[in-house]
Amino acid sequence: MKTRYVVETCTLHGSTKQRRWHRVHTGPSKAECEAYVESVIADLPSGPGRYFGLTQERARDFYRVRGVRVAA
Repeated sequence: MKTRYVVETCTLHGSTKQRRWHRVHTGPSKAECEAYVESVIADLPSGPGRYFGLTQERARDFYRVRGVRVAA
């Protein structure tokens, strides 16, 4: 068995804000997938301030990297 890494992002649904995860990227290593997430959120503002939208810190909560076993 070989391990591939998957980047998933979530969307919030319903009044309870239930998370549903969606696969957006597949890579050979965890470091490569984490670099993908960083490149996606690089254009968002960072740090505290008067910006009330999505910041880099909050955007990281909407991504996860998982290891998935695949047949070799």
